Amino acid sequence: MLKKVSQRFSQDKSIILLLLISIVLIGIRFLWLDRFPVGINHDEAEVVLSAKTYWKYGTDISLTPFPKSIFTNETSGGLSGLPSFLLTPFIGWAELTLQVARLPFVVLNIASLGLLALIVWQLTKNIVLTFSTIFVGLINPWLFAYSRATTEAPFALFFILLGIYLLFKYQGKKVLYSIIPFILAFYSYFGAKPAVLALVPLLLFLHWRFFGKTNKKIYLLYLFTFLALIGSYFISLSLLSGENTLSLRSDRELVFMNLDRFSTQINEQRRASITFPATNLFYNKGTSLAKEVFAKYIGWLSPDHLLFGGDSPSIYRFGEHGVIYLLDIFFILLGVFGLARLKVHKNKNGFIFLLAALFIVAPLPSAVSKIGDSYFFRGFLLIPALIVLIACGVTFLYQELSKKHKKVAIGVTAVLYLTLFVNFLVFFFFRYPIKQQENHFLSGRVVSNYISRARENTDENIIVITTSPYAMYHQYLIYFNGQQVDTPQLRSKEHTIDNIIFRSGCDNYKEGEIVIFDSRLNCDLPEKGEVLVIQDQKDAGFQFSILNDNLCRNMALSPWRREHVVSDYMLEKMDTETFCNRWIYKYEI
Repeated sequence: MLKKVSQRFSQDKSIILLLLISIVLIGIRFLWLDRFPVGINHDEAEVVLSAKTYWKYGTDISLTPFPKSIFTNETSGGLSGLPSFLLTPFIGWAELTLQVARLPFVVLNIASLGLLALIVWQLTKNIVLTFSTIFVGLINPWLFAYSRATTEAPFALFFILLGIYLLFKYQGKKVLYSIIPFILAFYSYFGAKPAVLALVPLLLFLHWRFFGKTNKKIYLLYLFTFLALIGSYFISLSLLSGENTLSLRSDRELVFMNLDRFSTQINEQRRASITFPATNLFYNKGTSLAKEVFAKYIGWLSPDHLLFGGDSPSIYRFGEHGVIYLLDIFFILLGVFGLARLKVHKNKNGFIFLLAALFIVAPLPSAVSKIGDSYFFRGFLLIPALIVLIACGVTFLYQELSKKHKKVAIGVTAVLYLTLFVNFLVFFFFRYPIKQQENHFLSGRVVSNYISRARENTDENIIVITTSPYAMYHQYLIYFNGQQVDTPQLRSKEHTIDNIIFRSGCDNYKEGEIVIFDSRLNCDLPEKGEVLVIQDQKDAGFQFSILNDNLCRNMALSPWRREHVVSDYMLEKMDTETFCNRWIYKYEI
């Protein structure tokens, strides 16, 4: 490949420019890791903290040792366990910061794109298509956001791409190497399990049909080994006493569990319909389930998801930007039209059917999910599929134009895409932190910063009353106890560390104790006096109220935020006066 690339460089100097642009785009992925996104959500916190506790205690954050944690654990998200274990050598020894937590995921993200480019090269030997894949991937909003998501799906994406690359790179017995990453993907993420189960047999068929120089016995051995390893997972679950993460998450997340939830809908449909002999045939739980699954299977095609707002669930939603660009639609259509005419130096049909296989399988985890129309993580295989299809459109345009028009077309395309990418960066770094701040629990970061400073000025307890004490306890560990990570605690209604107590009840605090109230609990505040508050930055609504403050009360605090600046999000490095003036506000009762 290197020889081909060097030859291409000598023939077309514009590729050198594309390479330099790619280096800059890779560098942008490392920009402001400590500030944006503005915080870390509950699932992300458990993944990172478990990596720390594996290092120090040999267990995840819920006191479950590895490898048992792969099958059952007490984490609130029912995590898979493997990603945290794999992160341990990279962040377990280090003082935990947002930058340290995110850095391995940026590297994993770049490696995933590199694998995708290698897959394209392996199957097509088309250098323009390969570099187009890299360029499109580096500016893709969905993949860029993945580089800072400290959760499980990025690991599943990496392992599946590695498995695909190894499968199509080798022939004979060496194809068996690819089983390992596919199994690792299966164990990495709950949402990857249906994708892996559907994708691997399909890939084996494609390999046999279009690339098969391998004895059929090898394919049978591959399939038997893969199914045996998958089967061992379910056998292990059956041997465990009590509940396991699969059963817990299945009941909570899989669409075909608890079909009684359709009863009200079905009764209404039958009641509001003219009675006919086949009423029960057309209106029943099976048809309702099929409609829901199909709607979710094709739901990712929604313009709101793709172009204008991102994922529907609020915690993953961009709000004012889609996961791809409007210009991508043109190149997607061009790619679909031009696939058959694409200049591919190996097996074109195999490449086309592999791309089709990704699109077929990618929506399955979302389709069988009970939790809304969620594609941001569950539809993770749509990312490489869309990137390659867009790159096919770019490449087709390039190859169909005359030589004198090629450079103009590529130049215009690059300028348009870079402009769109800059617009996305402006949104991601300057608008998204305000618009969707609670996607990443900024308020939890502010509370953690406040109590870490306030505890130095009091011998009394600091009480944090919140809807989820376990999650808020983890927020504090992430930002201010990350190196130590005191002995992990099982989920309960109350968590204590030093003189800080996290609980959900509005009462049972003493006079003189600093008490921080979550506004979602609607706890009664004093009838008069001064209360300090932590605001929602986009509308000045209260997220937390602080009673008996000893940290900021003597400062000239404003009633609301007048402006937002990048340095505001370096909370842990601020001095106390700056912190109070930027994040704590006065509210007169």
